[in-house]
Amino acid sequence: MDVRDMPTPTENQESAPAQTGIMPGVTSRTMKITDEDAGRAMTLLQKYKETKKALDERLVENEEWWKFHEWDLVNGGKTEAERVDPEPTSAWMFNSIINKHADFMDNFPAPNILAREESDKDAAKILSEVVPCILDQCEYENTYSDTCWDKIKSGSGLYGIFWDKFKNGIGDITIKRCDILQMAWEPGTEDLQESPNLFYQSYIDNKILEAEYPRMRASIFCLVMGSYQKSRTIRETIRSLQRERAW
Repeated sequence: MDVRDMPTPTENQESAPAQTGIMPGVTSRTMKITDEDAGRAMTLLQKYKETKKALDERLVENEEWWKFHEWDLVNGGKTEAERVDPEPTSAWMFNSIINKHADFMDNFPAPNILAREESDKDAAKILSEVVPCILDQCEYENTYSDTCWDKIKSGSGLYGIFWDKFKNGIGDITIKRCDILQMAWEPGTEDLQESPNLFYQSYIDNKILEAEYPRMRASIFCLVMGSYQKSRTIRETIRSLQRERAW
């Protein structure tokens, strides 16, 4: 769905009250997502996932190699009786990956904020003190470590910067690792920022959904999404698939 297909926002001509967080005198803009919009988004998601299928399969295979399940992949659909050749295993790849991860952690990046011009020196000094504190509150080192595993095993890693309205009591940003397997974007897009639509899928407990959206109590259902662990089963009776879309 192109941004031009989005429903037109409606204007609220009354001034917004101060407690809403909107400045007095500023009109609020709200958007209502209809069933038709949701249906088109679901169709678009399925299209994105279909074109991304080869990448998803490669991500799963990379994880299987990391777990020493490579012979299951090499032998394809052979039965145990047909797998008569030796299947040696080695810790070479495991050691190589953990050593590379150690190199990443030894070179953990630190913010280096420089002034563009003479008048920016004071602002750069303040930011150099503030940004490290923000990263520390976001536990960025742990997120960096998790994303580095993705970079080594699959060749790429993704970060997401989100707004957590409950953080610190007043709301603040949070930085999270994003699983490439659970994302979907416009086919052929090299920069995710240029994709007109971006989907991210995750499982969420049904009780949380029912508490936040009581009207969904009778309509909660679970759909399947990709998983690295083929032997893992999701308890569909207690968890549902949440799809987030960035316009």
